[in-house]
Amino acid sequence: MKLFTKRAQLTTPVDPAVYEAAPWWEKLIFDGGERLSRDGNGDVVFSAYPDRFVNSLIIAVTSTLLAVSLGTITAYGFSRFRVKGEADLLFFILSTRMLPRSWSPFRCS
Repeated sequence: MKLFTKRAQLTTPVDPAVYEAAPWWEKLIFDGGERLSRDGNGDVVFSAYPDRFVNSLIIAVTSTLLAVSLGTITAYGFSRFRVKGEADLLFFILSTRMLPRSWSPFRCS
């Protein structure tokens, strides 16, 4: 997990004298890495990083599966059946892929 956290990349090994002088909860922070952190009041709390990472994975997998399944069904429909205005619809889909993002009609500001 430390591979994904900037905090782990920026921290340096703790000086052994500082580690030995630290209370037990500070040693948990030194040993725990991203699992434990301090909140605004200085209290030791569990990090929200693992939960946020799992949420991001769920959203990424779900949206990918949804996009692939809808795209497959749409492509099958265009290839198998006659659709009124098929050439115009296919050209519109292709043209939105060719335009830069700043010119896309689906750009959200």
